[in-house]
Amino acid sequence: MYFHSPAAADCVAQARTFSDPAFAALTQRAVFAEIDVSKYPQVAQQSGVFRVPSWIFFDSMGGKQDQRAGTRTVGEIASVLETLR
Repeated sequence: MYFHSPAAADCVAQARTFSDPAFAALTQRAVFAEIDVSKYPQVAQQSGVFRVPSWIFFDSMGGKQDQRAGTRTVGEIASVLETLR
């Protein structure tokens, strides 16, 4: 899950990652959900997200495996996906 706000400069910078062909390849391996915290603040609060951008990764059983505020590179995202089952 990727939490963002259209008003945050780091989120605008992170969005450039999504046009990277390497990121497109990752979308074939995992489900990515994008949550605009300005539209769904309750989802962010329930998920423990208080800064954007933030990423939360879950395993195939729905267990939270990784959560971090800040931007991530395609390589960092790929590394987290490698740890998930």
